[in-house]
Amino acid sequence: MRNGRPPKFAHVVAQRIVAEILDNELTPGDMLPPERVMLERYDVSRGVLREALRYLEMQEVIRVRPGPGGGPMVTAPDSQSLAITLSLLLAIDRTAFGSVLEARETLEPTMAALAAERATPEQLAELEQIVAETREAVADLAAFLRLSRAFHDAIAGAVNNSVFELLGRALHLVMASSAGDREYSVRRRREVAKVHADVFEAIRDRDPDRADAMMRHDLTRTYHHLTRANTGLLERRMTWRDIHQ
Repeated sequence: MRNGRPPKFAHVVAQRIVAEILDNELTPGDMLPPERVMLERYDVSRGVLREALRYLEMQEVIRVRPGPGGGPMVTAPDSQSLAITLSLLLAIDRTAFGSVLEARETLEPTMAALAAERATPEQLAELEQIVAETREAVADLAAFLRLSRAFHDAIAGAVNNSVFELLGRALHLVMASSAGDREYSVRRRREVAKVHADVFEAIRDRDPDRADAMMRHDLTRTYHHLTRANTGLLERRMTWRDIHQ
């Protein structure tokens, strides 16, 4: 496999498998045909087929389940999959951490503005619940960080555009994995909880301009806190790290 890609024939087979997953509207947990059926269907050698399946497994499109009744099973690549790939590409490109901050600072206010226009009642209720739980969790750093991430992820989802959602969540994961430990004081956590409430209220009130401004304020304060606590963070090159949801 070169440059993360299988040989030509295996790549063509991988594309055909994905096309059939989409055409047949298969969902995560559905099984693909057994190897003998796919060998006949695609008219390729066992080595080419297995190379194609390995490639799709690396991309988290499928998972090969071992044992009796096992075989290739459809899975669902998500923002974590994208974040892992993005983190690797940024590391290889020797990208500075400041570039990730800049990208997120450009993207997220736009997402907040779009969420103010597009969020469904159910999504607004989810955001409201996260904001309420964040207020209650200011004394618990781990819970606070988890809820802060959930808040930004929920806004990405409320745009109702899968491109924004995947990119927004992936950038958040990449940044969080590279920023190092964050020690927010209780006072700082209360400030963040308040700003998140302001962002939510702007989205709830269908005010995209205010939602954009409040999100910019949130991110600016967060980045100031990160760079003050981590000297040279903006110039630090990205590294390929484990990324967890």
